[in-house]
Amino acid sequence: VLVTAKGHRYKRQFSGAANVAWFGIMPDSPDIGPALRQAIAATDELLFPDGTYTQRTEANLRSNLTLRATP
Repeated sequence: VLVTAKGHRYKRQFSGAANVAWFGIMPDSPDIGPALRQAIAATDELLFPDGTYTQRTEANLRSNLTLRATP
């Protein structure tokens, strides 16, 4: 179950990385920290699409978390 930044719940089966946009993390967001915390708690693998992201609020990464981005 994934919960969006607006509280919407999605039950999905997927393989691979969860796209951070599912959690409301967008390049134009003034602070991705709160949404990033939710994403970190929800999955073990996150994919960041191309863009420049601003994080002002702390979000602690945890063991076995994989962050992916376009090379």
